[in-house]
Amino acid sequence: MAHLTRSATVVFVIGDDRLKVLDAHGGRTLWSVPVGHPVIGSEGMGLAVAGDAVVTAVAQYTADASSHAVVAARGAADGKQRWSTALPTLLAQGTVSTLTLAASAKVVLVTAYATSGQAPSASAPHGSVFALAADTGKELWRTRLNVASAFGGHAVAGDTVVVGWADVNAYFYAFDAATGKQRWRAPLVEDGTRSLGVGADTVYFCGAHRAEPGGSNTDQAVYALELATGKQRWRAHEQVYGEAWGPVGGGLVLVTDASHGGVWALDSRTGKTVWSIADMPKPTVLAANSTTAFLVAGGDDNGKNQTVHALRIAD
Repeated sequence: MAHLTRSATVVFVIGDDRLKVLDAHGGRTLWSVPVGHPVIGSEGMGLAVAGDAVVTAVAQYTADASSHAVVAARGAADGKQRWSTALPTLLAQGTVSTLTLAASAKVVLVTAYATSGQAPSASAPHGSVFALAADTGKELWRTRLNVASAFGGHAVAGDTVVVGWADVNAYFYAFDAATGKQRWRAPLVEDGTRSLGVGADTVYFCGAHRAEPGGSNTDQAVYALELATGKQRWRAHEQVYGEAWGPVGGGLVLVTDASHGGVWALDSRTGKTVWSIADMPKPTVLAANSTTAFLVAGGDDNGKNQTVHALRIAD
């Protein structure tokens, strides 16, 4: 399975040990380069756009069988490598099972979740977070989190990094992108969030909000939090747990329901439903621009026989 992202004019695809760049209008391959073979398949690869560069991350094993990642940036226009950084051993114990990547024009965020055969604890945390300078690949900071599972979306928005893993107390975190200083933490859901939508000043996600540590999860819903403080702005669309994407199309947040199917477009300011499609099974958003969202839906549990949909989200 490949990873896909896009800029205004091209589509980036990483899979089968290569990074390919396609013309967004006609699909013609503009350039293609090898990126190395991930030792754990597609879960061991990451792809993101950082300004005028495309960044890849590939999990590999070192000679002593520990896990590390090679992160590299290339010019989006020509594929020429700008820098390559081999992160040190990601975790002191265990094997990396999931590697993700998010980026802005200034910061590249690498997250790695490892399995070690023991429950996560303060002495054996399962999550590692690295922040790199987007222009040089130099490490800015790193931290480890006592997270319960690999399930979580991550994002870089302005000078803030949001790590959507839920820790063992069901909190997720925002950090200063330059220094790694924690800015806030917010209750989420025990298994994390599938994805995060991040706007200029708001974080959007599907989850079950916990009122207090150790308390019972509330009903599943879509939430909007202030990016600066983590305070809740609104809660909407009860009993939905899936992906949140956006804002797109002049202020819409797209939400998909992983359990029952369906796509909803919510007003990013209020959470009110603008439009919805209820009969779309297992939808996943691939990309979106100001007018159109591209999704895959249906198929089996292995992702085969899916149908690609293009939805007009705004005029």
